[in-house]
Amino acid sequence: MSDLLPRPSEREIQRQLLDWMALALPYGSVVHHAANEAAGDPARSKRARAAYYANRRADGVLDGFPDLIVIVPPGKTVLLEVKKHNGRVSPEQVLLHQTINGAGVPVAVVRSVEEASAVLAAQGIPLRQVRL
Repeated sequence: MSDLLPRPSEREIQRQLLDWMALALPYGSVVHHAANEAAGDPARSKRARAAYYANRRADGVLDGFPDLIVIVPPGKTVLLEVKKHNGRVSPEQVLLHQTINGAGVPVAVVRSVEEASAVLAAQGIPLRQVRL
């Protein structure tokens, strides 16, 4: 990709992945986005942001949880952390990803459809050939 062209945002990459997986994954697969983004409005007071995060944690939201949960029949699960081209994985993400991997569920950081395809194929998931 040329340095003159704008690189896609994390959201744009995630949507590309979702469009591709809807076509490429085996029938009966489920892909879910774990909505664990930050509190959005920077104009919120410090107290309101603290309450928001406390409520999220009380509801079971884990800091650093991967963006996409991919479930493929018969019972294979892979978690994908979506990052933009130069996006970094936070220390919370590294720690939680290690814990999830240790529990036997693969977690991978992906920045493109090509990377996601390679990860899923390496996990033994048969993919249909599609063009986007």
